[in-house]
Amino acid sequence: SVDRAAAAGESVENVLRIPLDQLDEDPDNCRRHFDQEELAAFAEGLKRHGQLQNAVAWKNPSTGRYQLVVGHRRFRACKLAGIPTLVVLVLPRDIAEQLKIEMQLAENTTRSDLRPTELAARWKGLMEAWGISGNELAKRLGVSQATVSKKLKLLKLSEAERAAVDAGTLTQAKVAQGKKATRKA
Repeated sequence: SVDRAAAAGESVENVLRIPLDQLDEDPDNCRRHFDQEELAAFAEGLKRHGQLQNAVAWKNPSTGRYQLVVGHRRFRACKLAGIPTLVVLVLPRDIAEQLKIEMQLAENTTRSDLRPTELAARWKGLMEAWGISGNELAKRLGVSQATVSKKLKLLKLSEAERAAVDAGTLTQAKVAQGKKATRKA
């Protein structure tokens, strides 16, 4: 763990400015949808203010390339803005792999642009991978058990209903209440 490495006096932090063409996105990233208008606005913000938060990655020693753990939106916004590099905290792979899901969720859970069904699928995957209950997941993520239950109910919907929830035309509240699905007017 990071604490164990720090206690042993090992350096776990290495902040680098890495060329975008040396970075690969994580194929397991929970975000599948990137709103182009929001990315364009993000790119303009990067041009005006610079990068305010580091991305996180690990370096593959066999290829010399870096794989993003968090910072996929920053990466894409830098491309749009014509910014050739990304400021990245590089962690050892084992530490990055242990922390990546929690870091991705911590970054994405509070954003409104993460689709509800993307979040629900990731939470279910975490519960299965870690062999934990919804209650334990809620504790780890710092959210209520009710929040976890409501999100997981989305996975029981039909594809059309899931798309409607993601589009905002079917309310999550109606789904969570278990009432007949009603669409917003």
